[in-house]
Amino acid sequence: MWQTEREILWHPHQASLRSARSSDEMMPHVPSLRAWCLLRITAPHTTSFSALGQVRGLRGRRRQEPDNTHAGSELHGRADVQSEAQATPHSGRQARPDFIVGLSVRRHITGYALLHFEDLLPLQFGIIDVRKAAEAQQKSLEIKAVLRELKQEAPQKLQRALAEGADDRPASGTRQWLVTIDDSTQDRAPATNASQSQSQMQIAMLQGLVIADCRRLFKVAPTLVHPQLSRRHLGARGRGIEARQEVYELAASEIPDFLELRRPSGALNEDALLVSDAWASARFAQRQWLVADRRQDPHVMTKLRQLVLSSKPMRKIKQAVDDLLPRKAGRELEEVMETKVGRQIEDHINRMLDRELERLGEGSAEPPLDDR
Repeated sequence: MWQTEREILWHPHQASLRSARSSDEMMPHVPSLRAWCLLRITAPHTTSFSALGQVRGLRGRRRQEPDNTHAGSELHGRADVQSEAQATPHSGRQARPDFIVGLSVRRHITGYALLHFEDLLPLQFGIIDVRKAAEAQQKSLEIKAVLRELKQEAPQKLQRALAEGADDRPASGTRQWLVTIDDSTQDRAPATNASQSQSQMQIAMLQGLVIADCRRLFKVAPTLVHPQLSRRHLGARGRGIEARQEVYELAASEIPDFLELRRPSGALNEDALLVSDAWASARFAQRQWLVADRRQDPHVMTKLRQLVLSSKPMRKIKQAVDDLLPRKAGRELEEVMETKVGRQIEDHINRMLDRELERLGEGSAEPPLDDR
């Protein structure tokens, strides 16, 4: 069981003291659109908690539907590909991130989740309340101030989380970041009145400002994640508030003392869903990065392609393609075959990554014996 500490990152009566700590916060960089500057920055009220202690065996498992398309694949070949994928040196790839920060931006509240990239270890969750700021530029500055502090404290949070008997202490040096934003603008119904239209426009404007600030602060372009994709990755197939609540319940069941906000009536405050939205987008972005990274390994891709094409259904399609080429029907069937091959290769990579994540949670480094 994790130990948790609840902390208030910003307190209203400490705003002036924190703002005076550096000239960078007193005079933050703002676009020319707001070159008139802000004479005083009011610090946002942020509620968060940090997860401390080592988490072994509490990693989230992605729910998977049964897959019957690979009945002809051989277990021995799968284990070979898995072992080679781990042993092959990765050259010419992007630097592996150290941390992931997920964000879910709304007009008055922004939820965030800070995770360790390697094993998705939760380090901190929280919400940033910016409802007191009237302008979008002021809101974005307040969000940026919290993210700056989060960036500075992330290595120490990871050290504390790994303090109990962990040998793989975080290395010193420049930290690599993966920043992801739950793109709520892609998952909402069209506005039916002027009030809804204005609200959606303000959210889109604030999200754009946050994206620009994250690019400057973390030195990386944020990844926009469609909410339906991140929820589907976790097994939530619905849409709307019901699907978001399902993701929240999943996060609360897998992460002890996950951030919980209640209304006076005892009902769940929907602001808490922004934290689980950010957590889901961070997990999906990590998987996207890992799949893309594995696809850049030509040796593993060749092995996986051979494995897929060796199945009985694919051999039949390949034979039909060879019989029909060079006619148009043959070329069209070849395109269909390549699409199916690419999809099955990605399924294999995802299963390999799922098993690696499970072994991290179990504290095991042994390669799997089969593909179950």
